[in-house]
Amino acid sequence: MIDLLNGSSGKQCPSCEQLNEIKQLIGEYQTFEGESPIISIDLLIAEVKMWRSKEAYERKLKSTMISNMVKKMENQGVQIDGNN
Repeated sequence: MIDLLNGSSGKQCPSCEQLNEIKQLIGEYQTFEGESPIISIDLLIAEVKMWRSKEAYERKLKSTMISNMVKKMENQGVQIDGNN
């Protein structure tokens, strides 16, 4: 089996050097010493998904609140110009 970090003959290839850099970068985001890089990547992906979901939720909430406020104002007889 080929060791991706050390190459097949023990010599490092350019892509192996990149893998080392990636491994070091991921290591900075480990939650505990010796954590598998896969766990770190999984946690980072989960955080990105939560961040995107939160952003989408906030956009939807704001647009719903604005829409409801406009409807309420129109029901009270306020003329709303949609081009402003």
